[in-house]
Amino acid sequence: YISWTTTLMRSGFLVEGADEASFVIDCADVSRRTCPMSNLGIRLLLQKAPEAFSNHTRKAMRRRRLHLGLPIKELGQTFLTTDPQYLLGRHGGVFASLRAISEAPFSRFLKKEGLDSIDECVQHEFDHPNCSLSTASWNTTLLNVFYRNRDPGLPEDFIANLVSQQDPTLRASGLLARADRARNLGQSWDDDLEAAFAIIESLF
Repeated sequence: YISWTTTLMRSGFLVEGADEASFVIDCADVSRRTCPMSNLGIRLLLQKAPEAFSNHTRKAMRRRRLHLGLPIKELGQTFLTTDPQYLLGRHGGVFASLRAISEAPFSRFLKKEGLDSIDECVQHEFDHPNCSLSTASWNTTLLNVFYRNRDPGLPEDFIANLVSQQDPTLRASGLLARADRARNLGQSWDDDLEAAFAIIESLF
């Protein structure tokens, strides 16, 4: 549900009133115990990208107090205490939520400027003036790089350069990028993932 909703957000096809309040509430209630990661994803969207839901659903979620708390902090602790294989298994919804809330301010700007969505920028390879911005508010350079290299991933020589760095954050980023590329290509990625998480855990 989360992945589908955030895909609609990115594509500009999210229609007011298209969601069912009872279904969303049920998802949030059930996932609170059975899948905390999904519960965090739903609460993140409500707090940081409320346009993912209709007005009716937002009101219903607030009545259930789903707008309270600090899910972004809870998520940080979850990442540090959860097995990496579990995180990247069938729990992509929370990552979809993170991407949606990070892109939400830019998406709102695009709509004001007459563009439907970030997908429209992707289709034009970020050549449109409103898609290639570098201001005090945001910089779309990395967004462009992300979408251009989404499949299968960053170039191998770029990844190798990151992995060779002494800075642990850059090295971890390189290992994660190499794991992502290998996964997209159907190759083994376990070792790189574990090595990256070991570095991240050591930083905290």
